[in-house]
Amino acid sequence: MRIYSLLLLLFGYIVCATPAAYAQEELTVEEVTDGESLVLSDGRRVRLIGIRTPVSGSDVTDLDYGRRAQEYLVSLVIDRTVRTEIDLMNDITHHHDSEGRFLAYVYTGDVLVNEEMVREGYAEAFAKFRFRYRDRFQALEQTARDQGEGLWA
Repeated sequence: MRIYSLLLLLFGYIVCATPAAYAQEELTVEEVTDGESLVLSDGRRVRLIGIRTPVSGSDVTDLDYGRRAQEYLVSLVIDRTVRTEIDLMNDITHHHDSEGRFLAYVYTGDVLVNEEMVREGYAEAFAKFRFRYRDRFQALEQTARDQGEGLWA
């Protein structure tokens, strides 16, 4: 019985000490800072895993596309309860990017927002790094390009 108790205690410690302990959280989106980043109600800045959107630059077209991507993300998440989920492939970076943003998949209900941004043509699959849905996002990007969706119109 004592060994069983110790194993149960050890298992509990391992579960609580791993990323799975904070893999899914439900919070409200308070701000969308660009087409791939948002701020949650706990103040955490989040970078959507696996996507890249146009950002401010010298090209006027990029500015317009970046604004459209941001507006679409706003329509999906602002003032809504979302669920975040980590990707264990980002464990080496402790689930943060070089700007300190928390790397996550973001869900509204059953909709994976990261995927929706790519499907509707407002983001590219950011294949520079490995992530769980890379092949799926790349296929969705190609379909969006072929069908002239969003930024590809």
